[in-house]
Amino acid sequence: TRSASLNPWQLVSLASDWFRCCAATPDKQLEHDAPSASEAESHMDATDDGAPADEAHLLAQLQQLHAQLQELRRGERRSQDLNSNGLSPAPRDMAEPMILVTAKKLEFSLPPNLPVTVLEAPNPGAKANSGLNTFCTRCLWPLFHSIPSHFGDTLLHASMNSYYRDFVQRNQRMLEMTASAITSYSSNGDEAPNVVVFDYELMLLPNLLRRRFPEVSICFFLCIPFPSSEFFNMLPMRQELLRGVLGADLVSFNHFDYVTNFLSACTHVLGLETTPSRFTYEGRLISLSICPLGVHPDDFDTTSEEVQARFRHLEAKLKGGANEDPLGGNLFARKVTRKVIISVDKLDECSGIPEKLMAFQTLLQMFPEHRQNTTLYLILDATSPLVDSHLDKQLNQLVGTLNGKFGSADYCPVRYIRRPLDKAQLVALYAIADVALVTSLREGINLRAMEFVLCQQYGKEGVLVYSEFAGCASSLKGAIVVNPYHTEEVARAVHNAITMTATTKKVFHHQLLQYATAYTSRAWANRLVWELKRAAESARECNRAIHLELGDIKSFYERSTQRLFVLDYEGTLTDFEAVKELLKVDPEVKSTLQSLAADPRNRVYIYSGWGTKDLERWFGEIPNLGLIAENGYWVRPAGISNSLPTSNLSPKLTAIVPNRTPNQSSPIGSMDAEVANSNIGLSLNENEIEEHKEDHQESFMARLHELATASPTLKPFRSAHDFDSDPARSASPSVTLSPPATDYDPESRWHCFGHPNLDFSWKSRVTAILREATESTPGSLLEVEDSCVSWHFRDTDPDFGLMRAKQLQLHFDEVLASHPVRTELSLRRKCLVVHPASINRTRMFNKLLRETHKRQSFDCIFIASTVRSAEDQYFDSARGASSFTCTVGKGVSRAQYYVEDTLEMLKTLQALASLTAILNHNGSVVSGMEH
Repeated sequence: TRSASLNPWQLVSLASDWFRCCAATPDKQLEHDAPSASEAESHMDATDDGAPADEAHLLAQLQQLHAQLQELRRGERRSQDLNSNGLSPAPRDMAEPMILVTAKKLEFSLPPNLPVTVLEAPNPGAKANSGLNTFCTRCLWPLFHSIPSHFGDTLLHASMNSYYRDFVQRNQRMLEMTASAITSYSSNGDEAPNVVVFDYELMLLPNLLRRRFPEVSICFFLCIPFPSSEFFNMLPMRQELLRGVLGADLVSFNHFDYVTNFLSACTHVLGLETTPSRFTYEGRLISLSICPLGVHPDDFDTTSEEVQARFRHLEAKLKGGANEDPLGGNLFARKVTRKVIISVDKLDECSGIPEKLMAFQTLLQMFPEHRQNTTLYLILDATSPLVDSHLDKQLNQLVGTLNGKFGSADYCPVRYIRRPLDKAQLVALYAIADVALVTSLREGINLRAMEFVLCQQYGKEGVLVYSEFAGCASSLKGAIVVNPYHTEEVARAVHNAITMTATTKKVFHHQLLQYATAYTSRAWANRLVWELKRAAESARECNRAIHLELGDIKSFYERSTQRLFVLDYEGTLTDFEAVKELLKVDPEVKSTLQSLAADPRNRVYIYSGWGTKDLERWFGEIPNLGLIAENGYWVRPAGISNSLPTSNLSPKLTAIVPNRTPNQSSPIGSMDAEVANSNIGLSLNENEIEEHKEDHQESFMARLHELATASPTLKPFRSAHDFDSDPARSASPSVTLSPPATDYDPESRWHCFGHPNLDFSWKSRVTAILREATESTPGSLLEVEDSCVSWHFRDTDPDFGLMRAKQLQLHFDEVLASHPVRTELSLRRKCLVVHPASINRTRMFNKLLRETHKRQSFDCIFIASTVRSAEDQYFDSARGASSFTCTVGKGVSRAQYYVEDTLEMLKTLQALASLTAILNHNGSVVSGMEH
């Protein structure tokens, strides 16, 4: 160090990097590089103080190791493990081919040795106002970046449909290009490649590809942000765009926030039931992933002669001094007196360029010491179709004002470059810069920041000042994250970056370099293919059900003599409704059920979660029809031909909603008390719903604690919030719980399939808690039956209702842990049900076969249900050589078959009913001939 004037930090960095690379490199590769143990020992023993005897020899070794280190760095980048950033290990280089379809030139490059074919759309034309460019740049791009300023243009709305047709045509042309590429693989005998559709210009392409190539694995990657549902809902063609994206097996984004927005849009626009990682759409399982985009490190090699020459030129312009670099002519360790701030952006609204210039002006005003020695290099790409003429004019004025105010004959504060630089110029400028300033107002991910970090790793560590609204800001731990709208905050951050100590810079840069070398374009491509392969395998595993054809069941139906039908009412014979008063039995459904139940060889049951009075009102007039109420607690056996009045039924609990005292004001205003106390949920506007989200969150959780602790039989809810007791509000509901019948009542015709000694002591407290939830959740509905308590949230705000239901489910799991009670959350029914654990579909079905029909052996069983995952064993219990299990809608289920919707289910049952009439007629004719 003394003889070579080495900086101690350089030596420490060299040694640590070298040993780090040695640990990851096979020993045979290093045998000819590393000195032997005897040589090292001879060097250390040459002097009394342990210093090397031949410092020149050691320096030569270090220089050699430095050159080899750069090569090892490149290999290390390619094998970097993603565990250092908290993700699962990065997959190895892909083995399967991939077709990357894009409508524009990529801003990053992929390693040449990856099996990737890039299909780039041809230029739509030189006209800047072409339909495709207009729809993408003035409709989709502003809304996806949460800037709907252009979207309100009257002229734009007048031609919106025309622009959208051009957009559709572009996607169809890309379909033909992609289809040709896929066909070429098949014609050569190769396996079908993975297809990755890149960015928002081709949002319709995944669904178009899915229709033509059902078996091809398709991924859609969105590079820009996905907006919140408030912005996305402004698009007139929002459903078409979402359906286009959902043709993919995997939908991938740069950041988790965009996944959340996408799921919210699917819920609000298409009404889908979603989970954070996957959901079903049109019978297919669609997976979601987060795969940050990166750059190829080899494209930013600062050791090339051309880059070094550019660096010397910049150094001379900035009047910097120079010391000889002891490591072989690398000039990046030189001290440059003038500080350089670099900014590379597109000339668009989201880059935050005016905010950047105002922050730089504030820096020179607040910290005069930076005047005359700090330069901002503002490099803009003015060739983008997103260029705004008004913004361009504004920037010219700001740059002129700033240079005129702080500039001099030999000093220009802002170097305004309105053209793309060649790669060598840009890399040299990245390498010499002290600070990179990113002030994006909204961005998917900023690749320029990654380029700056990769160019700063040899001898100089610059600081990254990064906008919190740019993509992946929370993942860049070594960056100074700022609010670009707060000009003083940005100015202070730039000042701190310039005056930061060398040690702090090295620590920050090391964190950034870990991210930049882990999330490269190679890792991005490999991870996409890996995730797509997993998504396709999961989809094939879950989508086992085949479409039910009438011929599949017809032959069994004709030959069978004892048949059993168990049909769900909601979701199978009719659509789901939030209020039971809206459920109406279609006359065709009644006629079909009556025809099936009239056949003495058939036993037909209708299964429902509603009470016995409701089922009697809907189906009680149909002779011989069996009814299953309250999810299997009550059963009316099939074969009863006469209808009895509902007054003879066992006492039942009616629906309960919060009752109000005369002194309390009704939320419905002038409506009469009967309507105000009905069980129909209130309909509030979105502002009132948002207010409930804010105001009732804390009080709701505290209220749960109060209600739980009021009962000695329930465990208290552990909450950090205390709620002042209010006797008026905490009063228990006036509910009279009649003991349910436990045996068959011949007068009521209903069997109780529940255990004779079921404990219902929990019902009163659960009802009180759910009544509080109903009050604080607009649109919700509470139903209390003999064996269960149901809380419906179909008419609530989708996000708020689901969040509240999950809170209640977790709360009941805790406070009812000592009770044999089960809490089920049904996403399809939008309902939370609390009922005894011994009551379930599987037990009901087995008991139905074992006790009610113990003298019959069914040779044809048909089960139709909307069960998805909570009770899939229900389908397993019904499996057999002559059994048919069917679900409505192709989704994740263990059923053997599926039908598309309730209408197709009705047509199937009508066909069987017609077949019954034909069989009965033929049997009558044969019997008459024999007679």
